[in-house]
Amino acid sequence: MMRPDVYFAGADELTEWALKNRVVFEVECMSVFFAPVEYVIVNNLRYYRMGGSDRHLRDIARMLEVSEAGVNRLTLDDWIARQDLSAEWERALDYRDVP
Repeated sequence: MMRPDVYFAGADELTEWALKNRVVFEVECMSVFFAPVEYVIVNNLRYYRMGGSDRHLRDIARMLEVSEAGVNRLTLDDWIARQDLSAEWERALDYRDVP
């Protein structure tokens, strides 16, 4: 079961980008805004770096399993580099192979 993450808008450039690139889905006849998957992945990488919980890696692995085709890898790679999260990203990619 997927559960939503809730992010409060901050004043940083990643949040500004996410708000400009939000995704709209119709849910029960209502327009609902969602953060781009790249933003959610980058935030999970940040949280993994801060706390070390594998839960964030599992969340990333599941997101990639479900929607990897919809991930803009150029954008994701750019934000990973800008946030200095390359080591965490490599760990997340390795985690996809963990049963």
